[in-house]
Amino acid sequence: MPERCEHFAGLGPVEPRTKGCEDSKHAHALQHFKSTRHPIIVPLEHSETWAWCYVDRRYFDYARATPPGKRSALATLLGRLIGR
Repeated sequence: MPERCEHFAGLGPVEPRTKGCEDSKHAHALQHFKSTRHPIIVPLEHSETWAWCYVDRRYFDYARATPPGKRSALATLLGRLIGR
């Protein structure tokens, strides 16, 4: 797959609001892009490493340290210790 595009710069983790598409599969992401202009989408499935840029209309391979919506083991432990 091609190298990442300029839209990857400055991206951070995002907490998904649901465990899957809110509408029909793939339609939700396109509607979200049209309303917010957020250019990059990634799958919620932990085993998949593709990303799509709506602006550049290209797929990319990426490495994700922590799957979206999941805390690292250390963050989970610290959250329990401080009550979060």
